[in-house]
Amino acid sequence: MKIILTLMLAFLALLPGSRLLAEGNLNASIESQIESAASQILGTNLPIESFQITADVVLDEKKLPKLPLNPAGTQENIIKSMAFDKIMLLPTSVKIKIFLDDTVNTKAKDQIREILTKKLRLDKSRGDDIVFAPLILPTAVVRVKEELSKTDKDLREVRLKLETLQKEIQEKEKTVADLRSENRRNLDKLSTLESGKTAKDPITAKTAEPGFLSQWSPLYLPIAIFAIGLAAIIVFFMGNVRSANIIAGSFSAIAQSIPKLGDKLGSISEGAPQQALMPSSIKEASLPPENGMELKQRLFDLHDQLTSHYDTEIRSFVLQHVTTLLRTNPNSSSAVLLMEFLGKDRANELFELMDAESQSRVLTYMQTRSPEPRKLEMMIRLGEELKTLLILSSMQNSQLNRDTELAVLISRLDEGQRLVVAQALNEAALGRYLSYFPPREVGALLSQSDASSSTPILDALAHLPDYAELAGEDAAIESAIARVTAQSDVKLVRYFSYFKELIESSEESLAKEIQSRLSQPSLKAYLDQNVVTFKMIFEISAETVADLLGRLSVKECAALFKQLTEAQQESLSLSFSSRKRDLIAEEMVFLSEQSSSENERLFTVVKEKIVTDLRRRNKEGSLSRPSAARTLKIAS
Repeated sequence: MKIILTLMLAFLALLPGSRLLAEGNLNASIESQIESAASQILGTNLPIESFQITADVVLDEKKLPKLPLNPAGTQENIIKSMAFDKIMLLPTSVKIKIFLDDTVNTKAKDQIREILTKKLRLDKSRGDDIVFAPLILPTAVVRVKEELSKTDKDLREVRLKLETLQKEIQEKEKTVADLRSENRRNLDKLSTLESGKTAKDPITAKTAEPGFLSQWSPLYLPIAIFAIGLAAIIVFFMGNVRSANIIAGSFSAIAQSIPKLGDKLGSISEGAPQQALMPSSIKEASLPPENGMELKQRLFDLHDQLTSHYDTEIRSFVLQHVTTLLRTNPNSSSAVLLMEFLGKDRANELFELMDAESQSRVLTYMQTRSPEPRKLEMMIRLGEELKTLLILSSMQNSQLNRDTELAVLISRLDEGQRLVVAQALNEAALGRYLSYFPPREVGALLSQSDASSSTPILDALAHLPDYAELAGEDAAIESAIARVTAQSDVKLVRYFSYFKELIESSEESLAKEIQSRLSQPSLKAYLDQNVVTFKMIFEISAETVADLLGRLSVKECAALFKQLTEAQQESLSLSFSSRKRDLIAEEMVFLSEQSSSENERLFTVVKEKIVTDLRRRNKEGSLSRPSAARTLKIAS
């Protein structure tokens, strides 16, 4: 009996605690739903990581569902299934605390309070309130430390790889030195043995008969050692020659591998520019044999170092570097040699990504280039320079967090557009914008600015260490670039057809002068692809010329040839059979008896007929653009 009474008293003592536990669960459930709803509302306007929300509610027990006979937890499940509007009727008061970062001002906080009060159906009369507190994110500090740690790790890996490469080079050099030393020792032994034998046998010393070695069998051993050492050296250098020939072979096809370059230079005779592209074509007679081999091995090793980790980010940097080389010195071979050094596939990618102006400069240089006397040394120098710049850029980008896509956009701007973009930015964004340029390009930007434009640039440069780290300004820079390029294109597009018709209707010399003065890349690209004049007949493929002239009568061909120079006649006559050439010559004699005005009239008719056919083919896309080879051939 006493035991039963004791158990009953213990059960009654537990009832208040269980009720408090249930109420605590209900509070937590309602607070969680309020926090979730408030987070969804704020998340539509603010980044989720920029705020945190906590809710504190006091429940009205009279309004809670009464289910005394149901199992524990039923009230909580029922509340979870209730509509949010009805849930907000259960508390006697709701306190919401919002932790915000420092970027949110007082006006925005008032708007947040108003929106949440309305959406969450808060009632100020019952004591509902929203308060704000500063947001402290210790995870941000941890994240920065993790990024710094990762950067240090990457730098250590780079240093380790460089040390490994240096060790391999030292081992190869040591092997060569050992082989040469062994060779010298063998030669010394051979010389000693020969001198000893000669001293003992003066008769043998007087002659060098064919049977000399057969009389001195002890000499076989040092001779064999010498031969083995010499063979080892030859095998070692043959491996280097083979490696150098592999990279030389990849350089040799660079002119044909660039798509637009191949069209421009398609039929240049073998031996001039193409030969200049081949490292093996460089005369090395003035160098000792080991120096030439060492240069090729060094070139091969440097190429392997720079391309083994070649990715999109490195390609963007190389594109910007090559574009800078073309702009600072258009007549220099540095940019083209660097593209050749990287190999045909990567040169192909770089050429396609270049702006029209840079492509034009590459093509111009390729048409007029001459063989470089010390091409290997120049390639090695350019490769070492690129390697140094990549290491410096990697260290700088890890600190500044640069956007590689934005860097490509900036590299495509011409000088005028760069200045217009700079004028459209505030001081902080301008400082970030300038950090994407090498110092010499910033100097060029200042040199073309007037006093009103240079002052903001100088102010931004004064605070460059602070502004350069503001990665958040990249969006403003990208927006300004988009506006400037769009405005430039829209303004120019209205004049595309005007300039096209002007050039097509002008005399050849005047048309060439007009086109040379139009420097805007988009306009130049449009004109290069759309302007069709009579002179193009001397620049297109021989097959197209044959088909086009085959549509003319003998009289029309004679009228055409009568107004052309001998070089032009020779260029076009290659499309005819010998029989047709004879007929044209006879017709030209007959036309000589006509008046010059009649011949000029007939020539004008034929010329217009040819131009009409050329424009039709160009519109249909069946006309290949001018070949640089044919252009050079008939230039005289």
